[in-house]
Amino acid sequence: MSSPITTIVLPVAGRGARLMPLTLNTPKALVPILDKPLLFYLLEEAALSGMKDVVFITNPGVRKQFEAFLGKTTSQFPELQFHLYDQLEPWGHGRAILSAYEFLKGKPFIIRFSDDLIFGEEPVSLSLSRLFDTHQKPIMLLEAVPPERASLYGVVGIQESLSPTLHRISKFVEKPKDPPSNLSVVGGYVFTPDLLEHLRELEKEAPQVPDGLLISDSFHPALSLGGEILGWQFPAQRFDCGNLEGLHLAEEFLKKKSVI
Repeated sequence: MSSPITTIVLPVAGRGARLMPLTLNTPKALVPILDKPLLFYLLEEAALSGMKDVVFITNPGVRKQFEAFLGKTTSQFPELQFHLYDQLEPWGHGRAILSAYEFLKGKPFIIRFSDDLIFGEEPVSLSLSRLFDTHQKPIMLLEAVPPERASLYGVVGIQESLSPTLHRISKFVEKPKDPPSNLSVVGGYVFTPDLLEHLRELEKEAPQVPDGLLISDSFHPALSLGGEILGWQFPAQRFDCGNLEGLHLAEEFLKKKSVI
């Protein structure tokens, strides 16, 4: 299967505090649902989406666990090449992406998070890749949330709707008091070379604290310079597996899916 984008980045350095005690000795991405770790579902998605290179951003404390997992998994995904990079300090997933800057620079790539499992008629990364092939713009995944809860999330403002589910974004606001919409950003992006360069510039001044540099920080300079960013409301079932309730719901969904 050919794909306009062939690289997917999986930040897996997170410690998974919301999944304690499951993550006491196991990295969040390796917590199992049924008989497979969360990460395995993302590798299946990558393979079905025509990806060639899978970039893992891990941390030195758990790198050996991921190396052991990948050593057992490589034969199941012969079409994928694995690349591991370390995020040395937990100062935001924007810095995590920059850990692989030399590999990623100059090309578009997809970012997915292992605790955001999405199941639809086709893999969400394949849909993102096809949308990019058509529009050649950065894309973020959007999910409608109840309006009264929109202030709890990072939400977008809409400049223009290209279709009922595809929008030009005017702004991104994290947990706003007065939300511009009820469309929240979830764990999937098409990242373009200009966004990566914006991140690199922002890193010079970003504080060295937890969440000191986020992926979404790159949106602001891109939009202020007249760049276009698209948001896509995906027609699929999403589970936030970063918490115990979401993990349980995903497990029940997969049990039913395997029976059908």
